[in-house]
Amino acid sequence: MAAAFLFWTVFAALSFAFALAIQMRIILGVIIARALRARDDTLSIKASRLAMVRAGNGISDDDATAHIHATYPDQVRQLRLARKISVIMPVLIVATVAIWRVSGQAG
Repeated sequence: MAAAFLFWTVFAALSFAFALAIQMRIILGVIIARALRARDDTLSIKASRLAMVRAGNGISDDDATAHIHATYPDQVRQLRLARKISVIMPVLIVATVAIWRVSGQAG
């Protein structure tokens, strides 16, 4: 009983962290891309999203990404963290389920 409670607690925490990371990636990307388009009316949706991707990758080769790095450094850092978490969490979730199944506690 205690093992099941521990499994479901860890599984729920990892799933919540994964969902939160995905949400952060979406929200930060949309908000900063819209702010960039509000700054420059000639910028297309595709160009603003590409600038956001480049800023998240640490590339600062044009005016749009340089502006993102200069104006939103904390948000770019949060975006990078959310990217890392959204890659790591599925692996941890699968590992948790595999450990649960292999340990014989699953049923």
